[in-house]
Amino acid sequence: MEIRIICFPLFALWGLALFLILFRRGLELIWKLASVLLFCFYAMWFRSEIAASWALYRDNFSGTFPVFLAVLGNITSLALLLMWPVALLIAFFARSPDFSRGVTRALVLLTVFIWLFWLLDFFTPPFMKDALEFLGEKIGQLLKTLASPPAE
Repeated sequence: MEIRIICFPLFALWGLALFLILFRRGLELIWKLASVLLFCFYAMWFRSEIAASWALYRDNFSGTFPVFLAVLGNITSLALLLMWPVALLIAFFARSPDFSRGVTRALVLLTVFIWLFWLLDFFTPPFMKDALEFLGEKIGQLLKTLASPPAE
């Protein structure tokens, strides 16, 4: 279930980033083409999951989006758990002390930022959660209206 929740937003973000990188100066054409080919490969590999994810968001945005945020939090925690040892090894073996300091600083700031979001979610009062759920329902209705074909 979790892959269907995150697949469409993840590929949409990846597609946007790929579109932007195509206009980046200083990046050789071979790396741009390799990025496009990798995106196409993964999009074909996960095409059924992307379609199922799109159907979930199209049909029930207000119910799917909060689940997406919860799944994203779980995945981010797991990613940090995997990134910390690798980043520390990279920082240790880095040739430049500035690079080592930059890697460590970036990961510390990312971790603190994620913890702040977790604390905000944990200490959010129930009436605010109800208001956010109501807002999600209204956005879902708006997206359904925008996604439906025009009536003749």
